[in-house]
Amino acid sequence: MGKKGGSDEDVMPVSLERMATEDVLARSNGDTHGQQKKKKRTNDGKKSKPKTVHGSSSDSDSDDNSSPRKQKAPPLVKEKRGVTFSKTSGKGVVDVEDFAEDRFFGQTRLSEKGGDNDSLDPSENLVVMRNVHKTYLLGIEGVPALRGVNMHIKAGEFVVIFGTSGGGKTTMLNILGTIDKPTKGELFIDNSRITESTKDHELSDIRLRKIGFVFQTFNLLSSLTALENVEMPLILDGRLSVAERRARAEEVLSQVGMRPRLNHVPSQLSGGEQQRVTIARALSNRPSLMLLDEPTGDLDSDNTLIVMKLLADLNREEGITMVMVTHDVSLKYFANRVVWMRDGKIQRIESVSNEKRQETYDKLETDLKEMKRAKKSRAKRGHGTTVELRTPTDYATHPDHVERQVPVHDAALLAKRRQREADASPDYSSSDSESDTE
Repeated sequence: MGKKGGSDEDVMPVSLERMATEDVLARSNGDTHGQQKKKKRTNDGKKSKPKTVHGSSSDSDSDDNSSPRKQKAPPLVKEKRGVTFSKTSGKGVVDVEDFAEDRFFGQTRLSEKGGDNDSLDPSENLVVMRNVHKTYLLGIEGVPALRGVNMHIKAGEFVVIFGTSGGGKTTMLNILGTIDKPTKGELFIDNSRITESTKDHELSDIRLRKIGFVFQTFNLLSSLTALENVEMPLILDGRLSVAERRARAEEVLSQVGMRPRLNHVPSQLSGGEQQRVTIARALSNRPSLMLLDEPTGDLDSDNTLIVMKLLADLNREEGITMVMVTHDVSLKYFANRVVWMRDGKIQRIESVSNEKRQETYDKLETDLKEMKRAKKSRAKRGHGTTVELRTPTDYATHPDHVERQVPVHDAALLAKRRQREADASPDYSSSDSESDTE
């Protein structure tokens, strides 16, 4: 038998989740589930009629299976920034009061103390990411690259990002560099708000004046000299005269130790020299943020030391904020903080003490001195060979040939070489005379 005004088909059993949610709400009001039901019946001045289920009737069935027309689903309860919820998968109701406060950075619970749970206020940080998502479309399917990233970077910080391939490192760097826009969420760079609807001309202006890029593959223009490559951002900026641009380009190239190679094109430079030109180009417009994508990935160990010394000095002495993506774990102690990415989320964050950073910097300087000492030692020893540069006039067959004066210290080596050549060459004159005699 159903209640008046409705049939048995209209009465649906209440789900376990709804019952558990009611229980949580009743407890929060200092009341039990049974007392809440009793108060409701008293206020209504009526008592529901018993309902027959499979041929039997009971008061408990009537209490637990009331009409859905009179029972409303309880609303979600939000306290502060957390959400109170219930879970009934065999473990009872879960109390989630500790989730009420925003004490999470990415997917990592943060301690009460420390810098990682600082405010995400753009006025207090150079870079702020709030719930940033990025999804790429592959046909009709979406491929999530970032899944709700929250992060802040203070001015003057050195942040290193590690993670597995496909973990979202490069995507995060592209969003920080405004090369990509977030699908959802907010990004602030130097108080400039960036969302999915930000215009392209605004993004290009931010990239030009506020951000410097250092790429793993250098991305230098092959037809321009080192000086002209560094001048290119200054030309696009358009605020300096020709003479001022040239002076600024020479200044930053001298700063990275490339003054002797100003007029060389990239094909005439080594990998380490090209990377230093790339760093000089990034510094030309005095950016507030430098983004480095595997800056030592294509360099040998000696050039890695040189480039890291340069970057560390720029951060320590000039206070330039840096965000570097790398796979080289040995570089993490140059940073203030280390961010570990996995599956598009922040897995954990490490803070590096000032003592450890100083120890790493001192070791870097020691390694550089040892490297220079080894180079000088190799130059003194030589390789057991003599290199001789010749011009066409050095050959006796040339009409303008003039016998060169051999330096005294090379005379003995030259004599030995000519003697070896003479001993190795066949004696055709003796064979010719023997044939004539026969």
